[in-house]
Amino acid sequence: MTAADPDVLVVGAGFAVLSMVTKLKDAGQHNFAVLDDADSFEFDESKDRWRVRAAGGDAHNARVVVVGSEVSDRVVGRGGMEPYLGVAVAGFPNLFVLSNPIEVKAHYIVECLRMMHAQGATRIEVRAGAQREFNRLIRQGKFRRKTRGPHPSSFELSNIAEREPDAEYSGRALLSAGAQIAPVQVHLSGHFEPLDGNYHWYGRVVGDVRDFKKPNGSPLYLTIEGGPQTPTSLAEEDPWGNFRITGIGAPPYATVREFGP
Repeated sequence: MTAADPDVLVVGAGFAVLSMVTKLKDAGQHNFAVLDDADSFEFDESKDRWRVRAAGGDAHNARVVVVGSEVSDRVVGRGGMEPYLGVAVAGFPNLFVLSNPIEVKAHYIVECLRMMHAQGATRIEVRAGAQREFNRLIRQGKFRRKTRGPHPSSFELSNIAEREPDAEYSGRALLSAGAQIAPVQVHLSGHFEPLDGNYHWYGRVVGDVRDFKKPNGSPLYLTIEGGPQTPTSLAEEDPWGNFRITGIGAPPYATVREFGP
């Protein structure tokens, strides 16, 4: 690796960056670089690396990027949801946000890096269901868990050389709300979430679904051929222009398999 190809790139300034650098060194991670700011961030799915262009024009290809809070809004935007435990955002693999309390979050990020190394992973991404459940508990004032080490079930870890298809079901489906029906293509996955004891399924929906974002008083369902109508909801538009679709409980592609811990 060269200085332009670090394992970890920290972008930001001030005490937050100093704390992150200290935690990295304490953990024995010395292949890192620091930028005060950056003009662009682009994740390369084919390499599981971020291409970050510094304000001066130099490009860095980093496995993992850690951004300070003053930079994070420009990278992940304001999607209406808080990052999971203040550090990770679904849809942005290998990216972590440094938020308060800084030293606690820096320690958590280092533990995520340890988890990646232990599993030989080149990619880590918080599961969308884990982030949504975290935000639900925050809104209801029920979140009490301390930010300790990362729980493996809350993250999707994979290696680019061994990665399986990222969907448990890909194919045709029907989205319906009352008399409104639209054929769509969906790519769905899911996981058991220990925070609430439920199975959370989620994915991308491809098709003309913008009208379904307008409430019409009817519940929204997703139906896969041969399966039941399954309650669902459309979430935010993801960074690549697709709409996320989510649900809790048995997913619409469940037939024989039971879903649980």
